[in-house]
Amino acid sequence: MKKIINKLNKAESVYNGVINSVEVSLADKIDFEFSIIYQSSDGFVILCEETNHNAPIKPCLEIIEKKGRLSFEDYMEYSI
Repeated sequence: MKKIINKLNKAESVYNGVINSVEVSLADKIDFEFSIIYQSSDGFVILCEETNHNAPIKPCLEIIEKKGRLSFEDYMEYSI
């Protein structure tokens, strides 16, 4: 059991590190406070901290790639 717990702890650490790195790299490209979470039904989403709305990450990244940033209005177009 200890090996399983250690594997899970290591996986959680790697996962959290990747999510944190992505959030830091996007912080200056998103016009609102956000976090990235994983939902089993929707996959990775961007969660707006103020409204608790979320939107799939893929279309949000496509907007950032096209426009250079993600406005709240653009975000709400894809909000779930």
